[in-house]
Amino acid sequence: MTLYPYLIMSPQQAARFREATATDQHQLDPREIVAGKHAGKYVLPRRVMDDPNHAERKDALLMLTEVALDEAEAWPAPPEE
Repeated sequence: MTLYPYLIMSPQQAARFREATATDQHQLDPREIVAGKHAGKYVLPRRVMDDPNHAERKDALLMLTEVALDEAEAWPAPPEE
């Protein structure tokens, strides 16, 4: 199991990030977690915190909680048919 750093947020926070960056060249589009203990929450990769393209949103990003996610658990592969 490999864990990766993400910034976790509520569906409402995810919607705000999408709306706030909708017209930006570098949009933020949080991804919904579909399985596991954080199912129903949304995340952005932790690396956006250090991306100069998102510097003006750093204060908002700093308010989010960092979590370590197993991507295979959060987004399981669909069953083979």
